[in-house]
Amino acid sequence: MFRIFRQIRKNYISEGKTNKYLKYAVGEILLVVIGILIALQVNNWNQSRIKEKQFKVTLDHIFTSIKVDQDILVRYQNALQDQIEMANEILVNSENIDSQLLLTRLFYIESDPVPYSSETAYQLSNLVFDPSNETQNNVAKRIAVYVNNEWWQSLFSTDHKMRENYVEPILRSSDITSIPTSFSFPPSKNQQTYTHVFSEKDIADVRNLIFSRKFQNALNTLVLNKTYLSGMFSINIEDSRSILSAIKLYYPDVQLLFENIGIVGNALESGWSTSVPMTCIDDKEQIWELKIQLSTGRVKFRANDSWAQNWGANSYAPETLLMNGDDIHVAEGFYHIRVNLSTNEYSIKPVPKDQVP
Repeated sequence: MFRIFRQIRKNYISEGKTNKYLKYAVGEILLVVIGILIALQVNNWNQSRIKEKQFKVTLDHIFTSIKVDQDILVRYQNALQDQIEMANEILVNSENIDSQLLLTRLFYIESDPVPYSSETAYQLSNLVFDPSNETQNNVAKRIAVYVNNEWWQSLFSTDHKMRENYVEPILRSSDITSIPTSFSFPPSKNQQTYTHVFSEKDIADVRNLIFSRKFQNALNTLVLNKTYLSGMFSINIEDSRSILSAIKLYYPDVQLLFENIGIVGNALESGWSTSVPMTCIDDKEQIWELKIQLSTGRVKFRANDSWAQNWGANSYAPETLLMNGDDIHVAEGFYHIRVNLSTNEYSIKPVPKDQVP
C-alpha cells in the first residue's frame, strides 16, 4: 500500500505536476489522520465496553449482597417479633405456660442477633464507574447512600444501649439456673426446648418474681425496646427493597449470583451433611428445580453445600423462603421442588403416582 502511494507521488514529481502532488499529499495526510481517529474511536469504544462489563459484574455482586442484607434483616425482624409475642404472653398469661418452657423463654427473649457483617460496603469499594456516565453515576450514588445508612450495623456492638438486658439480671440475682439460648433458634411455642433443667425452687421463685413490679417493668421495657428495633429494621428493609428496585430499573439484566443450590435435611438419605444438587432452569431469576423422593422429616436449601448461605421457611409468610429460616417439614412422598431465590418463593408439590419414575 505504501509502495503504491510512493509511486504515485514520484510520478507527479517526475511529470512536473506540483499542484497535483501537493493536493495528493494533503489528501494522503488527511486519510492517515482519519484512520488514526477511527482507530482511537474504536479503541475508546472497546475500553468503554470493557469498563461497562466490569461495572456490571461488580454490580451483580452488590445486588446479591444487598439481597442478602435484606433477607438477614427480615430474619432478625421475625425473631424480634417472636420475642415480643413471648414477652407479652408472659406478661398476661404466664400461669398457663409450661414451667420449663416459661423459664426457657425468659432467657431467650433477651438474646441478641449474632454479629452480622454486610459485604455491601466492600463490594462498593470495588465498583469503578465513569463519572461522566449518568446511569453509572446515579447507581453508584444510590448504593453509597444505602451503605452509609446501614445504622443497624452498630446494633451488633456489645456496648449498644439496645443490647442492655433487664430480665436476665433479675433472674441471676435470684440464683435461677442459667441456660444458653440462641437468637436464631427460639423455643417452640408448642414444644419444650429444655425439660427437667430447672428445679422446683427455680420454678416457684420465678412464678413469684413475674408478678413483682420490678419484673413487670423489666418485661415492659424489653417489649418497648424490641418493638422499637423491629420498627427500625422495617425502615432498613424498605431501604434495601428500594435500592434493589432502583438497580433493576437502571440495569434490567442485573442478577443474583447464588451458585450450586441444593436441598439438605433428614428427609433425604444424605441427611444434613451433604446437599442434593438442584438444577438451575433460569439463571437470571435464580429458579432451581428438583424431583426427588423424600421421607417424613425436615429440609432446607443451601448454596455450595455450605451453611454460609441457607434458606428455610418464613414463619410469617407461608410458602416463602428466608435466609437462615426455619426447617421445612415434609411428609413422605415423591415431590417436584421449585425454588425462586429472586422472589424467595418455593413450592414442594407431590408428583402424581402415574408420573413417578
